[in-house]
Amino acid sequence: MSDKNHNISILNLLLLFNNLTPSKMKTTILKHRFLYIFILLSLTISFNSCSDDDEPQTFLEKYDGTKWFSDDDDDLYIRIIDNTSVIFEQWFLGHDCYYYYTLGDNDSVEIIENSKDKLVLRLTYDETVTVTVEGDIMKFIVTEVDGFHTIFFTKTLMNVDDLQICSIEPHSFNFLRKKKFIIP
Repeated sequence: MSDKNHNISILNLLLLFNNLTPSKMKTTILKHRFLYIFILLSLTISFNSCSDDDEPQTFLEKYDGTKWFSDDDDDLYIRIIDNTSVIFEQWFLGHDCYYYYTLGDNDSVEIIENSKDKLVLRLTYDETVTVTVEGDIMKFIVTEVDGFHTIFFTKTLMNVDDLQICSIEPHSFNFLRKKKFIIP
């Protein structure tokens, strides 16, 4: 914008304000002030309505549907399910197929704690399992009467639903116990 046009714009503003009486000017300023306050309040209310209510409140909600892989002893995939009757789905590599098993209420699993960042389970035989996640690593600490062991899993994008399932189902399989499974 040229200086000449700029001066004309300022001149027009001065003339506009000069034609306003003090009471009209005060009313105009107050109208704009209320408009700014209204906009500010509206934004504040809209941001508060999108608050933490949508965030998961428990460990199972937060990690529902996530898949994890461990190759500590054998190839093993798990998927977390936000459901007390099936907490984990498990795929354990057999010879050239995977054994599928679930872990939940049917296995006498009791949820002791299901907070945002930690899951604590009590299994039969007085075993306690504490599950935590740091980044893409999930850690299971399995505490038994005679000690404890730790199992680490890495987050994966593997489509576990496409794994080839073995035709023979194991009688029992629990990745948290050192005894893996019994084939009929």
